[in-house]
Amino acid sequence: KYARSQAELTKTGFLNLVRFVPSDNVDPDAPDKETGYFFYDRMAIFRANKLVCELSDDEINGFAALTESVVGDTVTVVDDGKTYAVRVNAKSVDYKLTDGVCEVTISLQVKLGRADSSDVGGLFAAQTDKQISDEMLEAMRKEIAESVALFVRRQSEDNFDLVELHDLLRRRDGSSEELNAMPTADIPVQVTVKVAEK
Repeated sequence: KYARSQAELTKTGFLNLVRFVPSDNVDPDAPDKETGYFFYDRMAIFRANKLVCELSDDEINGFAALTESVVGDTVTVVDDGKTYAVRVNAKSVDYKLTDGVCEVTISLQVKLGRADSSDVGGLFAAQTDKQISDEMLEAMRKEIAESVALFVRRQSEDNFDLVELHDLLRRRDGSSEELNAMPTADIPVQVTVKVAEK
């Protein structure tokens, strides 16, 4: 395990604990090389070189959903007693300020993941050509919206701003000591999550 430092935002930064997870796959071009993938295990928030908090898995998922550059997440959905892996292929995240409220719209395009490549909590996903039903899309939308709400609540409670809510106000009002000192809890946030099959 090792920690990988992320770009720091104004007075706030974070570290991910990254773990290499080996796989049984063999690279035919380099059969002696270990294969696997990197797994983001935990995330810690720092301010002024002091630990603020450590995020839960659901809060990390909420932060990832709010970050446009993070795609490829897999969400598990149960339909008719079968577990399916639904993969996010494309995402747009739009932040705008309306009447003092930070409105965030997360639009996700998804498709069913391949059963042989998706480990779903130690289970295999169903292998099928099934279309994603409206119920599955709604279950996924609800799960992501709940994770985002948990992250936004945690950010407000512990007064950090990883998704740059203060920057929306700076773009409108310019920088000021008052804005720099404004608690994140004083910025109302409204989030809308949209999920569609691609």
